[in-house]
Amino acid sequence: MKVTFIEHSGFMVEMEQNVLLFDYYQGEIPSFDGSKTLYVFASHSHADHYDPAIWKLKEQYKDIHYILSDDIKDNEGAVVMKAHEKKEVAGIEIETLRSNDMGVAFLVKVEGKTIYHAGDLNWWQLK
Repeated sequence: MKVTFIEHSGFMVEMEQNVLLFDYYQGEIPSFDGSKTLYVFASHSHADHYDPAIWKLKEQYKDIHYILSDDIKDNEGAVVMKAHEKKEVAGIEIETLRSNDMGVAFLVKVEGKTIYHAGDLNWWQLK
């Protein structure tokens, strides 16, 4: 498994058969074997966690699945999830938790591993 930090909360996790792309909004997406299944996750609609440019990835990768927080309105063709849901998407298990800013955090079970992406866990300072 190879984990690559892209920008801000953007990460790519490359595994033997699957690639998970979390909260991409800018930066270079590392190249990977295009025969792998690509899962694109967006934790919420803020511009530093979701960029509509992710939809162009389907021009480049044929086996692609989008999993988006339910506050993202541009979601045609995506699996849409709110907090505290569990779904199976093309052979992987996805559970969502509530994030403390907006949207969701993802708990993904794939290839015998469990991956957690926290979404937007902002540092809230109370006065």
